[in-house]
Amino acid sequence: MKFLLKILLILPFILLSCNNSDISQINEMETEIHQLKAQNDSLIKILSERIPDTNYWFNPHYDSGKFTRLGIENPDEFIKNALREKPELIPADAVLGGTMYFGNIQLLSDKWLIAEFEYGHIYGRAIFQYQLNKENNPEFKLLLVDVPGA
Repeated sequence: MKFLLKILLILPFILLSCNNSDISQINEMETEIHQLKAQNDSLIKILSERIPDTNYWFNPHYDSGKFTRLGIENPDEFIKNALREKPELIPADAVLGGTMYFGNIQLLSDKWLIAEFEYGHIYGRAIFQYQLNKENNPEFKLLLVDVPGA
């Protein structure tokens, strides 16, 4: 009972010590927090949707030489398209009637590439070695695979 009485006596002094300046500062801080949260959410969304514009690993001046000598104008797209046409090379099986496909593909050099594959329920990454055969068509060999959760 004494404790409750002390609180009732102290509470008016605490309330009187707060002034409008303190309340307006609190309101300004709350507004700023909401703005920063909105800005943070929008930046996270932008980063999660961003696919690299350039390929850091594949240097067209260095790695494209043998392709351009064979008349292949855009080796990066040539190899990526060739791999996408071979979904049977994906080292994981789809379930529930899905169809696996290659997503983001990055050439690492004129010999290797890394490719993401998925279909919605299963995803992963694989590193392939590639080379051109006698007909100048790419042939791929699986070197390493990562299927999280498998």
